[in-house]
Amino acid sequence: MDSEIAVSYKERVKVLVVEDEKNIASFVRKGLEERGFVLDVCHRDDEGNELATTQRNDVILLDIMLPGRDGLNILLGLRERNNAVPVIQVNQKPETGNTFDLQPGPHQIKAAR
Repeated sequence: MDSEIAVSYKERVKVLVVEDEKNIASFVRKGLEERGFVLDVCHRDDEGNELATTQRNDVILLDIMLPGRDGLNILLGLRERNNAVPVIQVNQKPETGNTFDLQPGPHQIKAAR
């Protein structure tokens, strides 16, 4: 069991952060990089969409309320391409019900306040 855990820590997780608020993106970057994650951070919808669809990501942290194309459209594009990468949706609004049909698998909703 310990050897399995050691192997998993050697494999660095690739996270794509798509967040237009630069101070939030910086905070997230600092915290995740300190814990050994490999990050790509972008602040624009077009760049986020390109990185989400053209590179391998282990997980995507996606702001739903981006200027221009919103994060839901980026997520929809991924799912239409059968890309099942896990997506953590960031939303400043307390809504939770508008994206379930865009995600495969069981759903968990956790509010961070």
